[in-house]
Amino acid sequence: MLKRIIAFILAVSSVIAMLTSCEEHTHVFSEKKILIPATCKLAGKMEVECSCGETQIKAIPKAHVWSSAYCGEEQHCIVEGCTETRTNPDSHSLDYSTKTCKNCSRPSILINLPDGASTVKILNSKGDAISVLSVEVEDCKVSSGTVTITWRAEKISGGTAAPNALTATVISYKLMDKDGFIVKSGKHVAPDIAVGDKVRNMSFNLNGLDLWGVYTFEFADVTG
Repeated sequence: MLKRIIAFILAVSSVIAMLTSCEEHTHVFSEKKILIPATCKLAGKMEVECSCGETQIKAIPKAHVWSSAYCGEEQHCIVEGCTETRTNPDSHSLDYSTKTCKNCSRPSILINLPDGASTVKILNSKGDAISVLSVEVEDCKVSSGTVTITWRAEKISGGTAAPNALTATVISYKLMDKDGFIVKSGKHVAPDIAVGDKVRNMSFNLNGLDLWGVYTFEFADVTG
């Protein structure tokens, strides 16, 4: 009989402890799920959840939805009918591990690249095309102050002087600053190829560019 009484007391104590523990639990709503995004015209809603499983629905205050912009650039609200603008107020701060801005993720050096394939001609001294290439940028990376531009090319014509010859795959380039002045130029010689042949994983390395500088890269014709 005594054992039953003790067991009953222990069971009741466990239930009381559980109820007390539940009542004393402080919810921490760390998980968030956006149900309706907020805009400058409509408040939003989100569901928050505690680790214990308890959920609540909370309002998200109205706010402009700004377009993407780098530090110091103008942004506009993308909500239809809203004409508000602002200047992104943050200044660039370099993340040394990724070579990007900590505030806006802009690369420390910004290179505007050709859109799609470029046609490059290798000319003789008379101006005749001895080779015509289709060239396209594959990748552009910034690392430790060096910009590496990787490209591929296909010979689409041998030109008028030597239509089937294995002429050198010479690629000329120029790099201009934001004001249009040429700050870098050069040539890269890849293996000699015939019409229809391709080369890839060729690269230019550009050094000594200004931090947070904006440049434009172009392929150019070259005199062979």
